[in-house]
Formats: sequence, C-alpha cells, structure tokens
Amino acid sequence: MTMKLKTLKSYDNYVATQTTVNKQKLSHVWVTPKELRLVAACVRRHVSNPKFGLCHGVRNGFEVKGLRELLGFEIVGTEISDSATQFENVIQWDFHDVKDEWLNGVDFIYSNSWDHSYDPEMMIQRWLSCLTPDGVCILEWSRNHLPKSVYRADWFGIDLPDFLSMLRRQGVVEDVIRFNRVEWTQFPRQPLRWCKGLVLPLRLIVLRAKGQVS
Repeated sequence: MTMKLKTLKSYDNYVATQTTVNKQKLSHVWVTPKELRLVAACVRRHVSNPKFGLCHGVRNGFEVKGLRELLGFEIVGTEISDSATQFENVIQWDFHDVKDEWLNGVDFIYSNSWDHSYDPEMMIQRWLSCLTPDGVCILEWSRNHLPKSVYRADWFGIDLPDFLSMLRRQGVVEDVIRFNRVEWTQFPRQPLRWCKGLVLPLRLIVLRAKGQVS
C-alpha cells in the first residue's frame, strides 16, 4: 500500500500541532465555491430529504457557511483548535470522536481534512456510524493527500487507488467524481507551468456504510 502515517507521540502533541498550524493558516481557504456546489449536488442526488450535515476539520468554517446557503438546512462544522469558537456554526471538536446524538443521525459528512487523522480507518468507521440509512460521506482527494504531502498537521497520506481500497473495507464507494479545482479558462494568458498547481484535478468520493439504502 502506498501510504504514510506519522507516529503519534502523544495525543497532547497531536492536538498542539493541529492547533498551531490551524492558527497559522486561519485565514486560508482551500475548498472552492465550485467544489461546494458539487458537494451540494451530491447530497441532493444521494440523500432523500436531508436535514442535518457535518463538515469535519473546517478551520474558519468557509465550507459550513457555503453549504448552509446552498442546501438550506442545519450544518455544523468541527475544528480541533480552540479557534473554532470564533466562527458561526463551528464547534471545537476532535473529528475522531462522535457525539451520541450524531449516531445514525447525520445525512451527510463532508471533509477535505481527513488527512489530519492519526487513525484514518478508525475515523472512517466512526463517521460511517453517524450516517442515517441513506446518508453519505463525501471526501475530497487530491495529490495534496499523497504520502509525500505528509508534514506537520497533515498526518496521513495515501494514493487514490489505495485510499479507495481502504474505504471499500469500511463501506461502499458509490461514486467518484473527477473535476478540476479551477478551470484552465480562468488563466487564458498565463504560462501552463504557472497554472498546474491551481487547476489541480480533484476527486469527490461518495461513501456509504455497508448495508445502507442506496
């Protein structure tokens, strides 16, 4: 398997590292409005009558705000750093943990920060335990999730085929959507070499728990 997982020295060290990097990047936003529209479309297509969603590892809550506007129902973001309290509809929470009221009660979970996990298989198992009978996890994968990108707060890296295999051990991969983070047409006069890192092909992986309604 092509993957890399940092050694967990202590839980306190993990939280401290995540918090430090979070505050250094607090104004940074990775997810684009285009991706949020695709996530919202996935939710509408795969989930009947959704009423509640979670976004894990949201930093400043950009995706929470965007998806609430697009979908029009209750969505809460989690962030392990104490900076979470600065942002509306974001709670300070370790995404490895599950609130009792989330069990079998979440219509969708979205994350592009799953690579911050110190135990990714346990994390996915717990997220799947939160889903309603037709709920889905929607996970972003890009080359920034590869093993070579493991550094500081990015605890885990894996290539796409092995990530899909890992997910299939836990649940059912229902869809894999390929798209570019931004389009080439946004840079009509820029050299190709300047644009590659911005265009960046991404995947949205739609995952269900085994035995769920599809």
